[in-house]
Amino acid sequence: MCFGGQFMTTGTNLHGALQRMASSDEPEKREVTLHGRKLSNIPCFRQTYLYGIGSGMVAGLTYFMLTSRPRTASHVAFGSFFTVSLSYWFYCRYTWSTASFHHRQLKHAMQQQVMTEGTERDTAAAVKESGERPEVARA
Repeated sequence: MCFGGQFMTTGTNLHGALQRMASSDEPEKREVTLHGRKLSNIPCFRQTYLYGIGSGMVAGLTYFMLTSRPRTASHVAFGSFFTVSLSYWFYCRYTWSTASFHHRQLKHAMQQQVMTEGTERDTAAAVKESGERPEVARA
């Protein structure tokens, strides 16, 4: 049986042929890079440009609808895009770096807790926090 220039048979060959056709239709995903760095790996990059493009479009279209001046509306759109993108980039990177710093601190504290758990240093820290004197087993 001929279908679309390819020969197909029943059974497992039909299933394999359908899988090959489906996989050949999918385009290869190409990574976009900037100076050798993948843009999808840069924190805040996607959100920044989405907010910037959205605000530029809204500001430009709103200004154009109110004044009917296309040149000035394009200037407003670009200015809004630039301002929002730059502002959100700094805000997002600041919050990302503070969160990253807190995660590193927490990771270090957890590693220290694992290292000192059950040692004299751990019991001394527990005494210092509670203010009570630990019971010492005397032989």
